[in-house]
Parts: sequence; C-alpha cells; structure tokens
Amino acid sequence: MDYIEASKLITATQHRGTVSTGSRELDQLLGGGIKCTLFYHFYGERGLTEQLFRHLTVNALKPTEQRLPKIAYMVLNNYRKERINLGIEELAELAEESGYNIWEAMNRVRVFTASSADQQAQLAAELQSFIEKQSHVSLVLVDGIFKLHNDDARKRNRHRVREEVQRSINALRQQCIQKNIPLVSSGRAIRRRGGLLPRPESSSYLRHTANIIVYLRPRQRDSLFNRAYLIDHPLRRPGSTEYRYRVEETMGRETKPFRKMFQETVERLRRELREPLIEPSRKTAFDHLLESWASEQGAMS
Repeated sequence: MDYIEASKLITATQHRGTVSTGSRELDQLLGGGIKCTLFYHFYGERGLTEQLFRHLTVNALKPTEQRLPKIAYMVLNNYRKERINLGIEELAELAEESGYNIWEAMNRVRVFTASSADQQAQLAAELQSFIEKQSHVSLVLVDGIFKLHNDDARKRNRHRVREEVQRSINALRQQCIQKNIPLVSSGRAIRRRGGLLPRPESSSYLRHTANIIVYLRPRQRDSLFNRAYLIDHPLRRPGSTEYRYRVEETMGRETKPFRKMFQETVERLRRELREPLIEPSRKTAFDHLLESWASEQGAMS
C-alpha cells in the first residue's frame, strides 16, 4: 500500500460522516469528531479511555435510514496480569439512556481479544474477514494497542514481539483506510519529570503511524472536568480543553412502566434460557426461580 499523507486523508473525508465522541468540547478539539479512514490514539488513565470508548461505541451504533452500523471492538490484554473488563454493564446502561434496544445494539458489536503479541498479529486477519462479511462497519476500536509489546510473557526474542505488534498496527491501519473506517486506539501514559505532559506508551512507529494523538488527564482540584490535550494533528495546533459527556436520545424512546418492563424481561429469559436446558430438574429449578422473581415483583408494586 502506498504512503498517504494524513492531511490528504483529512481533506478527502471532510464531507463524509463522522462519529461523535459524545463531548462537544472533545469533538471541537479534534476538528469535528472522529472521521473516516483516520487513525486516532488516545492515552491516559484506563478509566478515561474506557469511558471514551463507551461513548464512541454508542454513537457509532446510531442507525440511519439505510443501515444498521456494526463495530469491531478489540481488547488487547495479558489476562495473567490484569482481568479483561469491557464494562458491559456501563455500556448497556449508556445505550439504554441513548434510546437503543440494548439487545439489538449489543448484537452489532463484535469483540476480538488477544493476550499475546502473536495473537495480536493474527487479529488483522480476523478483522479483515469481519469487515468483508459485514456491511456498514462504522468503527474499529483497539483497547491497549501497544500494551502487549511490554506485557507479552515472552522475555526472549523481544525483537520478534516488537515486529508482531508493529505488523498488527500496520495491517489494521491499512484495512481501515481501504474500507473508509475510522481506527481509534487507546494506551497507557508514561509520566515524565519536570512537569512535562506524559507521553504515550508506544514506539516511535506508533507515534508516526497515528494521525491524531490525544492525552486524557483526570480532573484536577482547580477544575470541574477532565482535560484533553491535543498532542499531534496534521492540520491543527496543539491545544487543550476541559470536556464532559452528554447523552442524546435519538430514538424517541418512551419509558415503559416498571411492571411491563419486568414482565417482558421474564418472558425473554423464559424463551432464551429455559428451552436450552436439557435436564428436567434444571428446568424445574429455573421455573421456581421465575416464580420467586414474580413474587418479589408483586411485593414491590
């Protein structure tokens, strides 16, 4: 694939759709949200990048008249050191607040995982298969894109680990450009002395490959909100802004009474969970559980 300047990519995507971060201030700092074909890298405390990814996921799932977009969500983490957590409950809650049908929306999110650098290198082939089979993939998220470079369990042949991570980044980048899909990654921050802003945990390769790099800093004592620092952008000067998220209901949701929501949930569980149970004793136990829920609901109403 030929080298393409980031400024030309941005110019070519000016009139295409964008994905909002969920924050007006952050969208403005980036020059109009997340744009097609560009590679964004956000780094900072994990809680801040996870929160951003949840809002990006919900906004990228927004249906249009022509399509129901899908998302590829990649989690790169050494499970031996840190438990993998997608924050499903928080994501589902945010989707519901935005007016989505939770079950339908979550079915449009495909999760990929890798716990070593060689597995990360294989994810590119899995992503290619996914975006070729699924139409209208609106976003590719990569949580911890450089993490396995340092956390890979292999202590020898570090050059091989480096090559595998770089090959993965390059392959993901090329596929997203070819399919006009924005690529958004996250990473940890490496603190520096002298009051300087932390740098991203990455190699010079990643810093030169990403088009836009942003550092997310937690709220300080003298501020009301978190702050985002634009570190690198081909068309914008470095800058910063405090930012906060806003939830916008776009589906015209009407809140249902609790009793009706409860009954619908129980019926769905009965259909989806009872029938696959083979042993009669387990089906009987499941029926008793449903009866208990029903009695508790009656006591609360």
